[in-house]
Amino acid sequence: MICTRQSQIPEISIGYVQAQERERESIALEIHDRIIQPLTGVFHELETLEMLDHPDTCEMIRRIRANVKFTIQETRDVINGIYPSTLAKYHLISLITNELDALNGHEGFECHLKIQCNTANLCQTSEITLYRVFHEAIFNIKRHARATIIFVSLCRIGSSIRMLIEDNGNGFNIEKALQNPRPSGLKSMKHRIEMVGGTFLVRSNENGTAIEALVPIQ
Repeated sequence: MICTRQSQIPEISIGYVQAQERERESIALEIHDRIIQPLTGVFHELETLEMLDHPDTCEMIRRIRANVKFTIQETRDVINGIYPSTLAKYHLISLITNELDALNGHEGFECHLKIQCNTANLCQTSEITLYRVFHEAIFNIKRHARATIIFVSLCRIGSSIRMLIEDNGNGFNIEKALQNPRPSGLKSMKHRIEMVGGTFLVRSNENGTAIEALVPIQ
C-alpha cells in the first residue's frame, strides 16, 4: 500500500506541472489574441493619424476610442477568467446563477438553470473545478457556437455532482479539437475534471453541444 502511494506521487506531480504549463500557454494565447492584436491595431491607426490633416481625423479618433474601450473590456474579461473576484466570496450555485443572469437576454441568449442538489458539502477543489469548467464552456459558447439557448443543470449521482451544459449551437468536431496540438478550452476542461478524479463527457453535432462533468463530492 505504501509503495503504491509513493509510485503515484510523481505521476500526480507531473500531471500538476503539465496542467500549469498548459494553463500558462492558454493564458498567453488568450492575451495575444484578445489584447495584443487589438492594441496593435490601435497603434497602427495612431501612426496613420499622425500623418493626416483631414476632416476624417475626427472619425478615426472615434474608432480608436472604441477600439481602446473594447480592449479594456476584453482585458477585464481575461482577468476575470483567470481568477474571478467573486470566486472567493460565493458558492458554486451563486456564481453560476449570477453569470447566467448577466448573460440572459444579452447578445441574443436565452439561459435556463435547473438545480436538483445541494452543493454545500462539495469540497472546495471540486467546486472550483466545476466553476472553471462552467466558465470556460460559457465562454466557448459565446465565442464559437452561434447558439441562442443555454441550459445548465446540477444534480447528485451517488457520491458525485453532475453538471450538464447544453446549447443549440452549430456544434464542432470533438476528435479534431482534442487532437489539435494548440491549447484549447475543451482540453483544459477535460484535464481539470480528470485531475480531481472525475468524468468528462462531450457530445456535439449540428444541433448543438452537451458537456457533462461529474466530480466527487468529497
